Amino acid sequence: MKALIVTPAPKGSLVGNRHTAQRYARILREIGVRASVIERWDGTPCDLLVALHARKSAASIRHFARKHPLAPLVVVLTGTDLYEDTTDAEPVRESLDLASRIVVLQPEALAALDERWRGKTRAVLQSADRASGESRALEGVFEIASVGHMRGVKDPFLAAEAVKELPKETHVRVAHVGRALDRGMEARAKRESELSQGRWRWLGERTHGAVLHFLARTQGYVQTSYNEGGSIALAEAIVAHKPIVCTRIPGAIGMLGPNHAGFFEPGDAHALATLLERLESDAEWRAELIARSVELAPQFSFEREVEAWRSLLAEMGLCPERPRFRLTSFAPRIPAEDLAEAVRAGFAATPKTLPCRFFYDAEGSAIFEEICALPEYYLTRAEDEILARHADEILSLVPQGSQIVELGSGSGTKTRHLIAAAIRRNGRAHYLPIDISRSALEGAAVSLLSEFETLRIDAVEAEYREGLERLSTPGRAPRLYLWLGSNVGNFDRDEAAHFLGELSEHMESDDRLVLGVDRKKPEGILVPAYDDAQGVTARFNLNLLERVARELDARFDPSCFRHVALWNDAEGRIEMHLESRVDQTVRIEKLDLDVSFAEGERIHTENSYKYDDAQIEELARAAGLSMRRTFTDEQSLFSTCVLAPRLDLG
Repeated sequence: MKALIVTPAPKGSLVGNRHTAQRYARILREIGVRASVIERWDGTPCDLLVALHARKSAASIRHFARKHPLAPLVVVLTGTDLYEDTTDAEPVRESLDLASRIVVLQPEALAALDERWRGKTRAVLQSADRASGESRALEGVFEIASVGHMRGVKDPFLAAEAVKELPKETHVRVAHVGRALDRGMEARAKRESELSQGRWRWLGERTHGAVLHFLARTQGYVQTSYNEGGSIALAEAIVAHKPIVCTRIPGAIGMLGPNHAGFFEPGDAHALATLLERLESDAEWRAELIARSVELAPQFSFEREVEAWRSLLAEMGLCPERPRFRLTSFAPRIPAEDLAEAVRAGFAATPKTLPCRFFYDAEGSAIFEEICALPEYYLTRAEDEILARHADEILSLVPQGSQIVELGSGSGTKTRHLIAAAIRRNGRAHYLPIDISRSALEGAAVSLLSEFETLRIDAVEAEYREGLERLSTPGRAPRLYLWLGSNVGNFDRDEAAHFLGELSEHMESDDRLVLGVDRKKPEGILVPAYDDAQGVTARFNLNLLERVARELDARFDPSCFRHVALWNDAEGRIEMHLESRVDQTVRIEKLDLDVSFAEGERIHTENSYKYDDAQIEELARAAGLSMRRTFTDEQSLFSTCVLAPRLDLG
């Protein structure tokens, strides 16, 4: 089932209608609908059209209804089309007549509609995001947030007028975030910032994530609009548990309730000044307003909005079902060809090499699971200990409903702790593992889905970069990225920073990265972890040659090679090699290639870099990430770091 969402806000815009359209796409995908955001309907086939703004999207609504008169059509009234356009705009009336269902963003909006439209209208509160992690309030001021693009209906300078009436000793400072929509507004915003001497300041436009962090650090929220369809910024202030002062308008009454204690009349700067002063000085009243936001916050959850849309689709006879497991492969080349190219290049190099990514065919993945259970291989146990103990803390650093994306997921054994924590927090979890081993993805899915009934898995068979690129979709949920198992150690240090920098470019401000890093420690602990007494790691390494033999028809005798693991102190890394025991020549039929090996000659197959605290910090800095938390096991063998994109909040 396919849905198209029409919004008048262009791609890249930070205005509310674009954000709403992207959220609706995310909601419909959650339900099981393939959803895309467009700016106008051009005849592209779809099973459902959702159009934001009855007037601005009127042409698309009319075109779709004429082409598909029986197809489901949802018109969402987002603001001006509800409170300013319905009385005299023929396109709005036509759009509402053509709609199968009408969506308004708060229940008071029903009263503004003509009786003939109310029966097919549903109030669906917008879900709101909340900044993850901690945000520290500015010292020495009582900062109050105001959020919204500057246009007349928002009365954006009312707070600037109000702060002029505050007593000299006040610490109240109002900061406004939003784009000035014309030069006159911009000039006045700059002028008011100068005249207020810091009591009112304009921060300009910010990304959605930066706005959430800005809201989190403030001590109150003010809305001054003459009308609103159902302000997403107000909803975000509610879920951030902020005390709110707001104009008494239907849009706010529908969200805050008629008895909200922080209302004032539109355009009344003196009344607003009184409330701002009280917000700072009256702790009991401020606590009452905070309690009201805490009480209302669950109404603006993503889960509630999903269920409201699920019910809406069911009313129209649309009941999509989403499978609990899907696996998508993004392998542009046949793996054997990729291996062939790597073997040809690697065996021509000095020293000879084979990339470690080829370890993980079905046999190699199974052997690696044996390695993880070895007594010498401390990495898995140490990381598992950390995740078992701190999973709930880690999940608390991302918004509710966040997806879990894992690079190099393998069997997903350690990830179970985070999935369980997500289900404890949200009631469900959405897991998106990326791995080059199809068998590992399928095996993990069987195990995880049987253990967690409310888990959904969308697996991606791909290398890291390809998988991340394919998962970069607009309007997606916040994400907790996982790169566990010290896989970062397989990259040279500069390459690791570069790759993490690429990963950070896929991250939104609320996303977090959980990075597993093996710490530097004595050689007597490190080397046995890669050269165990049972020879399991040796089998894992030698399986590379057996894979070349199987897939490229090579005449390898694995007994003529031995596994070598050593500590390179200068580079701070474990190295794995395959060493020829004798002088020999190997024939590789599919490459029409003969490769000579001298006795003692090595094929370099893997590096595993180890880090100390300073090197971990430097790695994060070089990648454009900031360290939020670091956890270690009881013996301090391993570090699990939580990293975030660096933000400029202004």
